[in-house]
Amino acid sequence: STSEVLRIPILAEYAPNVFVSVVLVQGAEDASQGLASFKMGMVELPVSVADKALQLTLIPDRDMEQGQSYRPRERAHYEILATDASGAPVDVELSLRLADLAVLALADEPGPTLLETFWQPRGVGVRTSVPLVVALEAYNRDLAPGAKGGGGAGDSGSLVRTNFADTAFWDPLVRTGPDGRAEVEVLLPDNLTTWRMQARGVTAEALVGQANVDILSTLDLLVRPVLPRFFVVGDRAEIGAVVHNNTTATLTVEVSIVPVGFVLD
Repeated sequence: STSEVLRIPILAEYAPNVFVSVVLVQGAEDASQGLASFKMGMVELPVSVADKALQLTLIPDRDMEQGQSYRPRERAHYEILATDASGAPVDVELSLRLADLAVLALADEPGPTLLETFWQPRGVGVRTSVPLVVALEAYNRDLAPGAKGGGGAGDSGSLVRTNFADTAFWDPLVRTGPDGRAEVEVLLPDNLTTWRMQARGVTAEALVGQANVDILSTLDLLVRPVLPRFFVVGDRAEIGAVVHNNTTATLTVEVSIVPVGFVLD
């Protein structure tokens, strides 16, 4: 008949897409004008890449949702769990970065995700050619002798904080075991901020994934000076301080100013 049904099994190795092409050839004996011809069709079949995605879980030893935070210069401990799409543990190479969320908010990271980078749709990699493309009988019939030719186509405490950092931790190679687990410990700088731990992982089979988790580093009692940006000799200015109580209790505190290099009225 004039139609045919093709049943093609879709295999995991076809991800992220596969092409099916069909070439029909008609011989000269069956053609109306006695000229052999062909037709070609192609269709792209997208294949799910859901089973190529790693599930990465970052578990700090304190929970921000429970109101738990860290202090500057404390150590934050992270447990990393890596599983495949079916939930089975996998051996993964990870890169880990702990960065100041305020900096990340100013400079958002552009670009595709790891899954999109590794498993973006590919173009067709097979070329199909038919000798009939250069069969010129149909043209030859309409051309004068000596004017024959053909054409082609192209291709397509009292803590004085001094240690401040935008990135608190960076390790480009953290390896989980066969159980899909790894652990890291980070010494926090003096920043009072929200830190974001970012993990990106890849396996030998090109399973990829990424995950983020946030922690908070703060102090119970903060004193923030209110000062001009700079002083020069002879300046007179009013200086002060703002005291922050980050606890749930009512505190009675005494604030004092000790002049060094200037004189109080």
